Amino acid sequence: MLRGLKLIDTRFQKLSANILLLGDAAVGKTSIKKRYIGHGFRNSYLNTIGFDLIKKTIEFENQVALDAQIWDMGANRKPNRIVRKLLRKVSGALIIFDLTRYETFLKINHWIKELIESNPKRSLPILIIGNKIDLEKDRAIPRE
Repeated sequence: MLRGLKLIDTRFQKLSANILLLGDAAVGKTSIKKRYIGHGFRNSYLNTIGFDLIKKTIEFENQVALDAQIWDMGANRKPNRIVRKLLRKVSGALIIFDLTRYETFLKINHWIKELIESNPKRSLPILIIGNKIDLEKDRAIPRE
């Protein structure tokens, strides 16, 4: 079985995963989440306060399904015991930065450190995503 996934139904091979979206405010976490679940794109969103949780079931071949809970974590929160407890329940994380704001790229290590400190006894899959690629004329991070 894949590490970090939990089997929740033995008859249909139904797995569950908690996927965390991390990154500075306004890097596009909510936009990525909304597009993934089929809600399209908007030019502006309100900042996420606390957590926003959505669930999507992904069906694979051979009667296998994954219930993915996608946690959109607001960037303007203070680390505390509750946040650390939630971070220990994640199966993996997407760390998102804004290609038009160099300072968001520099914060990647901060987000990785927060995940590692909350999960010292296990490794987590982490995917780093540079967002807002469509704003090429405003790009602040070189391609190399």
